[in-house]
Amino acid sequence: MPSGFKVDSNEKVFDAAGQQIAEFDLIISGNLGSSSVRWLIECRDRPSQGAAPGSWIQQLVGRKQQFKFDKVFAVSTTGFSAAAISAAEYGNVILRAVQTFGEIKTDFKILGFAFNFEETEFVGPINGELEDPNMQLNVDIKRPMIRRVGELQFQPFPVFVSRNRVQPPATDGGIELLYFHCDGWVEVLIGEQPVRIKDFRVPLQIKHKMKTSKALFGRVYSEGDKTIWAEASFEAESHTGKIKSRMQIYRHSDRQMSARFFNDEIPDGFYVDSIRIFGWNKVP
Repeated sequence: MPSGFKVDSNEKVFDAAGQQIAEFDLIISGNLGSSSVRWLIECRDRPSQGAAPGSWIQQLVGRKQQFKFDKVFAVSTTGFSAAAISAAEYGNVILRAVQTFGEIKTDFKILGFAFNFEETEFVGPINGELEDPNMQLNVDIKRPMIRRVGELQFQPFPVFVSRNRVQPPATDGGIELLYFHCDGWVEVLIGEQPVRIKDFRVPLQIKHKMKTSKALFGRVYSEGDKTIWAEASFEAESHTGKIKSRMQIYRHSDRQMSARFFNDEIPDGFYVDSIRIFGWNKVP
């Protein structure tokens, strides 16, 4: 979404007497160059009633004219009847079909993801030179947040270790004993208070693991017989909960393709180190 655009959902419209006269699924508004635009997106998911009828599109044509929308998109999970397609062409309504399928292997061509991650545990005390020599660092830190002095964001300690370790991580998937040392000054959050430590040192035990996701279902968004993008959902189990992710593949007007990956849900304390995609192929 371009910067400065606003999205409003389930917006109700009332007349001068306070009576509701309309409700819109999704309104997108903002500026494109020197012009302002206002788009309406209406969705229909009624599998028992078959293809979207022409009467629904005619209603959207009326809404476009009455409420001065620049564009109206009609999104249906059951396709569109011949009357709906004709009404959309006459009223300049853009049709989008959404097909949901459960057999990812034949339709989406991406079988899953392999999540590589590390479980980091302290096996000894934190050492280093405190900025305040009178302070005693005897706090039990289970999941510290840490950053180098001058950095903007604190990072979870396992992420900080993976980005600042000198030696490469073990590749056999086993357990690695590591004496982690960070030169210079770092800040460690103890509660809400950052504590500065120089020459931060701590012995660690790191377990290298991999979790493989399974495909759940997919959706294909199309305009007529032209696929615009496809999306699939995946899920993996970890020791602290489920990892839920999505993959989207876009087909551009120049026939080039691009992909976007989202982690929708990551369990507390779980930090993904890398992701490997397997079963890749182009969307038909």
